[in-house]
Amino acid sequence: GGLRPPFTMAYKLIGSEEPVSRLLGVMTPGIGFPLAEVDAEIVNPDESEVLVAESTADQTPAGLDTPLQVNYGPAVNGPTDPVQTDAAGVITFNEAGLYFYTLTLYPSRDASPGSAFLFFRGILNGAQEGNPLGLEISDGDNTLPLLLSGTLSPVAGDVYTVEMVRDGQGINDGSLRSLVSTIGWGSTPSARLRILKL
Repeated sequence: GGLRPPFTMAYKLIGSEEPVSRLLGVMTPGIGFPLAEVDAEIVNPDESEVLVAESTADQTPAGLDTPLQVNYGPAVNGPTDPVQTDAAGVITFNEAGLYFYTLTLYPSRDASPGSAFLFFRGILNGAQEGNPLGLEISDGDNTLPLLLSGTLSPVAGDVYTVEMVRDGQGINDGSLRSLVSTIGWGSTPSARLRILKL
């Protein structure tokens, strides 16, 4: 799952699962504790995965300057979980706290001539959060995977969504696309969301 703060370093005696602090033995004044080989590992007891959701369906805006709300497939979790999504892509935080998210998108366009301008924005409780992310895709049949990550500190009841739009300065092309392997490796999601609670 990767290392996210807060984290600590834990040491264990070789061949033991007990923390080394419990097994150091007797300290000799002026010398210290007996030497012992230890294993070191980084632990993060406060991190837990609370949501993974993904869609393997293509997601296509209706036309130029018409926002499309990104979805992550079927609903995941419910009101008793820290965070949940519905089939429309609405992310609802049921517990306040610090969260780390990873959002993977697969923007793509077809072979139409000209450049496609795709914009993405995050919306918190109906208001845009920060600046949008914009892409100009000038080559036909091109897919540019995006990996976005960051932290959020919502309060209970906060609602978060992501929208994409084909901007009118470009051609009417561009979607989120799922790619399918022909050798049995499976499919890439058009959109995938993973959330950890820290």
